[in-house]
Parts: sequence; C-alpha cells; structure tokens
Amino acid sequence: MLNPHQMQEVQQRLNEVVALAGEIERVPNVGPDVWSMKKMDQQCAAILERCRRISALVGTGDVLQSTNIAPGLKIIDPERAQAIQLLLQHLAELTVEIAKVDNFGADYWSMKGIDAKCQQISQLCKQVFQLVTARYGTGDA
Repeated sequence: MLNPHQMQEVQQRLNEVVALAGEIERVPNVGPDVWSMKKMDQQCAAILERCRRISALVGTGDVLQSTNIAPGLKIIDPERAQAIQLLLQHLAELTVEIAKVDNFGADYWSMKGIDAKCQQISQLCKQVFQLVTARYGTGDA
C-alpha cells in the first residue's frame, strides 16, 4: 500500500530518473571528455539509487485480505507489483550497461547506444508510472 506521500515520492523519483537519463543523453556522441563520462557514471549511480527506493516503496503487493483500506491509500496488487519490479529491474540493467562504457575514448557507436538506452529508460519510467497510478486498488470510496 502506498499513502499519498509515498505516491508523490514515487512520481518524484521517476521524474528524477527521466531527468538524469536526459542529462546522460545530452553528452556529445563525438569525443566525450573523461569528466563528462565520469559524471555519467555518477548519474548512473543516482538512477540506481532511485530505482532501489521506488522498488522498496512498491514492494510485493502482498496485503492481507482482511485488511481495511483507509481512504487515500493505494493498493498495488501482487501482479502489478511484480510487473513494476520487472520494469525497474530492466531499467537498472540498462543503467549498468551505460555505466560500463569506457570513460576513456568512448566511440560514436557506444555513445549512440547510450542515447538509445536513455530513451528506453524514459519509456520504462512512463510504464512504471502508469502501473503505479492505475485506478484499481485504491482505498477511495
């Protein structure tokens, strides 16, 4: 279950991931300098941290059947929670692939691959957001 504050935090973290992916994507594809690549590594670490936090907030979706759901609480059923966790795992894998690109002399095609992965990350964030905010399972009457 997520309360409104946690829902807001999930949305904020997803927005931060999209912003970080956008910053990574803006690194020049031709001749990126070492400092830009090191900053990219830091941004990747920040994305992974945000993914871990979202994953912890979403959890497994397990709620006892007899649990009374207070108004304003959002239930994420186990199937949706599993789908979200898989999307977050894929997002983290893409981020790790980006971080593995050599900081010294990354070639044009490696950088184009990073751009594509950043676009995938943004799309995955949209999918996670849609699953988290779906109407099913709210405690609202």
